[in-house]
Amino acid sequence: MYSLTLTLHSHVRWLVLIAGAIAVFVASRGWLRRQPWPTSGKVPALLVFLIAVDLQLLLGVVAYATSPLVGRAHAAMGAAMRDPTLRFWAVEHAFAAVIGVVLVHVGYALAKRGDDATARFRRAALFSGFALLSFLVATPWPWRAVGRPLFGGM
Repeated sequence: MYSLTLTLHSHVRWLVLIAGAIAVFVASRGWLRRQPWPTSGKVPALLVFLIAVDLQLLLGVVAYATSPLVGRAHAAMGAAMRDPTLRFWAVEHAFAAVIGVVLVHVGYALAKRGDDATARFRRAALFSGFALLSFLVATPWPWRAVGRPLFGGM
C-alpha cells in the first residue's frame, strides 16, 4: 500500500504544481487587468487547484501514516530532529505542505467574498502564489539531500 500511495503522491504533485501555476496566472491576470469576476461565481482554475491539493493531501496523509521512514523518526523523535533527512520527512515536508493546503483553502474562501472583482482576484493570486511557493519548498527535488526522483515509482 505504501509503494502505491507514494507513487500516486509523486505523480499528483505535478498536477498540483501545474494547476497552481495556472491558478496564479489566471488570478494575477484578472487582478492586473481588472477583469470582472465570472458570473458563475467560480474561477475554474482555482477550483481545479483546490481539488488537486485536496487529493494530494489525502494521498500524503496515507503515505505519512504508512511510511517506514516516518515511523522510525517518530520512534526516536529527538534523534530524528538531529538528522536532516528524518526531520524533513517527519516534520518539514508535512508542515510546509499543510501550510500550502491551508493557504489554498483560505484564499479560495476569501476570493468568493466581496463585490470588488479586483480585490477577489488579488486575494486569489496572492494566496495561491504563496501556497505554490510552500509546495515548491516542501517538494523533495532530486538535487536536494532529501531528493526523490521526479517521477517516483517509475
